[in-house]
Amino acid sequence: METHRIAIVDDDIEFLGEMEDLLRAHGFETETYSEPATLLAAAADSPADAFVVDLRMCGQGGLRLVRELRRLPRTVQTPIVALSAFHRAEELSALAESIGIDRWIMKPFDPYDLLDQLRSLWSEDQ
Repeated sequence: METHRIAIVDDDIEFLGEMEDLLRAHGFETETYSEPATLLAAAADSPADAFVVDLRMCGQGGLRLVRELRRLPRTVQTPIVALSAFHRAEELSALAESIGIDRWIMKPFDPYDLLDQLRSLWSEDQ
């Protein structure tokens, strides 16, 4: 089984730690970021295999980050899974399609839903 590197960005440090532990326990490599600008700088040099982005963060929000990732040549095709507690499902679905989000999950969520969404990104390649 191929190991995939997942970059996670969320301004909730406790949540980041929980997601990192979960993903590592299930065979993923992880990078965690509490600020979108830090993830964006890292992605320009060495993009992950997928991004998990909280859409609502302080400072540069997740929506802006997604737009920036879609502009970078090295990340334009990298899958993005968005997390949001501030949109209705219908709004989030339309938003995801309009800005290039591959998968989305409403908060709060079962952590195993995130695992399923990430795994589905590569099962489609088979």
